[in-house]
This record gives sequence, structure tokens and C-alpha cells, in this order.
Amino acid sequence: MINLRLLARPAVAWELTANFARTSTYFAMLFVLAQYLQQGLGRSATYSGLVLVSWVAAFGVAAPVTRRLPAWAAPFGGVLGSLILAAAFAAVSAAPAPGPFLVVALGAGGFGLGMAYSSLLGRLTAAVPPDEAADLSGLVNTSAQVAAVAGVAVYGTVYFALATRPAYAFGVVAAALAASGFAGAACSYLSARRRAAEIPATRSEERIPARTR
Repeated sequence: MINLRLLARPAVAWELTANFARTSTYFAMLFVLAQYLQQGLGRSATYSGLVLVSWVAAFGVAAPVTRRLPAWAAPFGGVLGSLILAAAFAAVSAAPAPGPFLVVALGAGGFGLGMAYSSLLGRLTAAVPPDEAADLSGLVNTSAQVAAVAGVAVYGTVYFALATRPAYAFGVVAAALAASGFAGAACSYLSARRRAAEIPATRSEERIPARTR
């Protein structure tokens, strides 16, 4: 069910790991933020939902911005997006109280995740032959689903363990989410470096006449 040849490609393996780290933070944030605002602070479900509008809107804006990155920066879109995501969670950890600052920070997080995801799709598609694209798509979707479950389970457990102090618990989880974002940036960087090393080798092989191979 899994094409192991794809995972044997370092650029693919590193980028999937980066996507796992980033995606787990998103679903964990959805769950933990709702618990914090509604059970911890007594805010309404409507308020809890509206706080996330900035995240969703910024996520949608990120894709066209990513496509306009200069050629030298495009390979590192995943790194930049992950760093923005991590910085947003770090800011939330430092100031977890609800209000305009939280809305802005979540918007930055959504933009970072959107940039990283847009870069992910382009880089992974270019890293494999066309006949393996379907297998790769399955890997991306499956890893994202596993990341979602793992993120809610792990970070949700941490939050509930500290839930007697809601602001402190949310701050700790946000700091852990920031660390995961930084880990995603590191994995994306390794993927970009590996892909950059593979491209010259591939072009050199293409210049060798077929009868000499």
C-alpha cells in the first residue's frame, strides 16, 4: 500500500517529515484552542470559531504569494513558511490571552502553514517521476491524517494534564507547537539541500549519450 521507493528518496522523506510536524500543530491548535477558550475561559463556541477566521483567510492568501517568490528563494518556501508558523506559536506562548494579538498571531500562523504547504506540493511533485505521482499523493494525505490524530492526542494530553491553570497550559502547548514548527523548518531545509544536490546530477546524466551509458 506504500511505495517504499518514494521514502527511499531523501528529499521526499525529509519533506514528508516536515509536513508531519507542521500538520500536527494545526489540528492540535484547533483542539486545544477550543478547549482553552470555551472550558478554560468560558467563551462561547461562536467566539472560538471566529478567532480562527484570520488563520483560514491568511492560509488562502499564502499560495499566490508563494508562487511569486524569486527563483533563488522558491526552494526554501517550506523553510520560510515553517519559521513563520513557529514564530506565530512562540508569540502565542508568550502572550496566550485572547484578544487582537491572538487573532493576528493566528493569522501569521495560517500564512506560514499555507506557504509551507504550497511549497511542499510543488517540490514533492518535481522530485518524483510522473508515474509515481499517485503514490506520492497517497503518502502526503495519509501522513497528514496520521499527523492530525497524533497532534490532537499528544498535545491534547499535555493540555489536559495542566488544565487546572488554563492560560499556563495553553502557553506550554503553544511553546511545544513552536518547537514542532522549527523542527519542520529544519526538515524542509534538509529536503531543499538534498533536492538541490540531486538536480545537477540528474542533468549530468541527461547530457550523457544513451549509447555510452
